[in-house]
Amino acid sequence: VFFSSEAEAEQQGYSPMESGALAEALAVAHDKLALALSYDGESSVIQLPTSGAEGTTVQWSLKDPAQATIVNLQTGAVDRSALQN
Repeated sequence: VFFSSEAEAEQQGYSPMESGALAEALAVAHDKLALALSYDGESSVIQLPTSGAEGTTVQWSLKDPAQATIVNLQTGAVDRSALQN
């Protein structure tokens, strides 16, 4: 939504974003969209980017902490033996 002035935005119930915060939000959104992981299912390492093209910092986490035995988020090392039951 675009407004002709800050006053108009406030009249419509919107709080204008500071330009620095907007730039940061756009950088994060751009880098998030650009993230792409590729794993062939056999390698012992997966490349986990730590920064984005816009200069953002990427931090990885696991939905299931038990998967930490499979992928080391610090090194990208993959332990395929941990996949076998």
